[in-house]
Amino acid sequence: MRCRVCGSLQTQTTTDLPFKLGEHTIVILKGLPTLQCERCAEYSLADATFARVEQMLARVDRGTELEIIALPHDTTAKRGHGHHWCIRT
Repeated sequence: MRCRVCGSLQTQTTTDLPFKLGEHTIVILKGLPTLQCERCAEYSLADATFARVEQMLARVDRGTELEIIALPHDTTAKRGHGHHWCIRT
């Protein structure tokens, strides 16, 4: 697949990405499978991965200030199968 920014090749990798869900809630997804550009480091998510991310983020308690979710290697697994850490204020 080609990068939408610079046109270089993207390679499959895993990375940790933050998502800000509101003024006070941040979720970090660890081990997220992505496609990353070899030249400019721009990343993209496959449609199935993006749909899974949306499902996981929809379940986050908005009263949580920081939640870290370590994804299992199989991203089709249910949310309860990963490791979760929450900080509530």
